Amino acid sequence: ITRPLTGMMMFGVATRFGTEATAAFGIGLRLLQLMYIYLGGLAMAGQTLVGQSLGQRKPDLALKVSQRVLWISFLLQLGVMLVLFLLAPTLVRVFNSDPGVVRYGTGYLRVLAPMLVVLGFSTAWDSAQRGAGATRNPMVAALVSNWGIKIPAALAPAGPLGFGVTGVWLGIGASIVVEAGILAIGYYRGRWLKKDVRWEVAGAE
Repeated sequence: ITRPLTGMMMFGVATRFGTEATAAFGIGLRLLQLMYIYLGGLAMAGQTLVGQSLGQRKPDLALKVSQRVLWISFLLQLGVMLVLFLLAPTLVRVFNSDPGVVRYGTGYLRVLAPMLVVLGFSTAWDSAQRGAGATRNPMVAALVSNWGIKIPAALAPAGPLGFGVTGVWLGIGASIVVEAGILAIGYYRGRWLKKDVRWEVAGAE
């Protein structure tokens, strides 16, 4: 619920800067959503395998699974970051060749590109905790980063601090970093490795 609602609010902030900025935001958002195809798959795989490992009383295996997800997602995001940063104008032109849209869209992608590596870490930390059934920390991370950081951080730079629409992009980036930080705290505390997850074989008596 949190992500769609704050996403709509961010769209509202972007509309203050005209149709070109709004179009650029939509294009950038759709390009970044492509990441969630493979990141979502990695997260689901990580959750399942962590849950199975803990259910079999194998916390070392659960930790190994989460570390494997972390490295795979990190390397994928590193490659995506380079592509988006270097080819940003070309990618935006595929959707809209208006110079203003290309300018705003390039700014959007290049501001957020470095944050995508952080998103790779978040995927691993989040999926490990969810797989263990330790969902409180991911929930807090989502609420704080989206409502406490994304919206205020976008409004302040975009308005009073004078960054314009770049402030909206910075607000999104700040929320990604803060969410990763909260997830990291929960992950490295290690309480999720001690969760009691029951392992049952279907059909067993």
